[in-house]
Amino acid sequence: MKHVLYFLFISLLALACQNQDKPVEDHTDVESEIINDKIGPLWRKAKFDSAVGIILNGDNKLYFNLDAMDSSYAPETRRRLSDAQLHALSAQLSGQVEVESEPSECFQPYHGIFFYQNGEVAGRLAMCFSCNTFYTNPENSGNINLHMLKKMFSDWGLPTYDWNNEAETASSTTKYGDYFR
Repeated sequence: MKHVLYFLFISLLALACQNQDKPVEDHTDVESEIINDKIGPLWRKAKFDSAVGIILNGDNKLYFNLDAMDSSYAPETRRRLSDAQLHALSAQLSGQVEVESEPSECFQPYHGIFFYQNGEVAGRLAMCFSCNTFYTNPENSGNINLHMLKKMFSDWGLPTYDWNNEAETASSTTKYGDYFR
């Protein structure tokens, strides 16, 4: 029995010495690949011609069907993303730029973006700035910087208040509902 234990000990010691010369593997690439494997092919490629931001009607049923965005927005609110804005957002959705997000259980989207390829809607993004949640169609995109998007909508002159915050809602000159009367 002592000989078997001694043999096992020497074998393990020899294996450990052999592995010392091998470089330590960098797992960050592997983790990145795993994250990117979860991202759908449309978002990974992110080759959009253009995109427009819109104000949505706040219907939480959009969670189940973002295709319904096509009839749930106010056409007069359409704002075209600049090339720089489209590039920054595409990099986030594709997973090329890592952004942390904290999803919430609430989802009442008042803001959305249509992504176009060859003049056709290729992807949709709906977001709720009140609970800081977003959904994409097709699903499985990277995360987004909601603060950047909120500023973008605000720069366009579109409302971006948190409808859960009474003071912020009261101070907003334009309400989301004003677009849907």
